[in-house]
Amino acid sequence: MEELLISEEDLSAIVLDNKRPEDYAVKNYITNKILTHSDPDRRLIEELLKNKYPSEPDYIIDYRIANFSQITRTYFSKIVNTLAKIDRADDFVIKYTNTKVRDYCENEIKTYKSVRNWFFSIGLKALLTHPNGVICVFPEFNEEDQLTYPQPYIYKTENVIIDNCDFVLVYDADESAYFYFDKYAIYKIELIDKKSKNKNRFSIELVFEHNTGILPVIKLGGVQYDIENQYIFESFVSGVIPFWDQALIEYSDKQAGIKQHLFPEKWRIVTGSCPDCKGTGFISYSERNGSTTKAFCKTCAGSGDPPTGMFSEIKIEQGTFLDGKTPIPPVGYVEKSFEAIEYLDKDIYQNIYAGLAAINMEFIAETPLNQSGVAKEYDRQELNAFIYQVARHIVNNILTPVYESIISQLVYNQSVDIKKLLPEIGIPVHY
Repeated sequence: MEELLISEEDLSAIVLDNKRPEDYAVKNYITNKILTHSDPDRRLIEELLKNKYPSEPDYIIDYRIANFSQITRTYFSKIVNTLAKIDRADDFVIKYTNTKVRDYCENEIKTYKSVRNWFFSIGLKALLTHPNGVICVFPEFNEEDQLTYPQPYIYKTENVIIDNCDFVLVYDADESAYFYFDKYAIYKIELIDKKSKNKNRFSIELVFEHNTGILPVIKLGGVQYDIENQYIFESFVSGVIPFWDQALIEYSDKQAGIKQHLFPEKWRIVTGSCPDCKGTGFISYSERNGSTTKAFCKTCAGSGDPPTGMFSEIKIEQGTFLDGKTPIPPVGYVEKSFEAIEYLDKDIYQNIYAGLAAINMEFIAETPLNQSGVAKEYDRQELNAFIYQVARHIVNNILTPVYESIISQLVYNQSVDIKKLLPEIGIPVHY
């Protein structure tokens, strides 16, 4: 067994203590920003709204989330469908130079049959949502014919622990184990007993020794995040994020506004103090040891005032009227204008449109009728340039290395030139 390129100390910290490298948080932050618009994840929506409205009580945030509609998700799906043009392009052709390689890569990939169909079925969306995710090629050994059957698997950003040009460490939730890849072998690392006093609290098992000099792991990639770290990427469509975040926030506000207008907002005279903390802003708790602990009141967020918010009624302290008289009855309803709702409706659309325009896909929302033929042609050219950028990345940085890893494992015990077995993949230009 070869020596791993990760120290025992670092591996122990990861496996036993669940520690992660410094760039792990950055990569997942990048991914979560785009997942807010592509996947139905309540946790991400809650984070977006709480960052925007940090002082709103929990029950109001909960109401927002319960009534939230992820309107940008539809447009994200349209982006994926637009980029799927790459697969449908007439000039996107894969030419094989070897019959064995062709038969395997066109027929033996699980569920999807071919490598091409596998990627455009699940890999394209993964590319856009998990730019720091990876594709790992595993060999499945058949005892009957004594042959290896390499299969590509996608690992999301959260499961990629370490990735560099020498080795990669991923966590496989289905196996409840880590997998280590380098240019010569693949290892499975499993936790035995975290609390054991013995030295070997986790096992390291050799899965496959390929000795090809090729790392069978391919970074999904995208746009380089910064010039200092070449292993951190943003999504090709990350330009939509600031505009679409604003669209989601304004949509939540719009829902609140509609609720206020459909159901008249009531005002009433109150004493002016929070019913839970009696205006102090703190709640006292008795500990088991007899001591008393103070904590901010959750009802009023520590203000001491009755909780207020977009979904709350307006509460007025007694004695605040100029004439000193309390209205009778001490309750009423606020008259409101619909102009704010109409503004939000237009601005939500403008933010969605601006996000699409940032990646040259504004036509997905709507092509303005007053746009000239020259302008429309220019937009098409800009769109095609963007699609070509993604297509070139898919061909050069994903499909070609995937084919190389698969072929290297197919013929790992043979003296052949793998480069000569690679298929020729043309980068399409006509969409």
